[in-house]
Amino acid sequence: PTVDDFELDMAECGVDNDRLVVVYDDFGSLAAARARWLLRHFGKYDVKVLDGGSQAWRDERLPLESGPGPYPHLTLPTIYSLLITVHAAPLTQKL
Repeated sequence: PTVDDFELDMAECGVDNDRLVVVYDDFGSLAAARARWLLRHFGKYDVKVLDGGSQAWRDERLPLESGPGPYPHLTLPTIYSLLITVHAAPLTQKL
C-alpha cells in the first residue's frame, strides 16, 4: 500500500504510536507476520504476534469483541524505512 493509504487504514483501526498492537490470525501466523512487517515497515515498532493465533485466545476463554471500535480519528506518523527495502534486480546481479 501507499504510505497515505496505510496511515489512513491504521488510523481507522485505532492504531497510533502510543498503543501496543497485537496481530493474529488462524492460518499459522502468516498473515499476522505480514501485518507485523507492514506495521514496522511504515514506522509502528510496538507490534507483537499472538502466539497460537485467535484459537489460543479462545482456548484460554479470554474476552472477544467484534464490530467497529469506538476509536477517534488518529494519526499514525509514518516513517518509511528504506533500510529494509530490497529490490530483486540489483540483488540478483550480485549473486
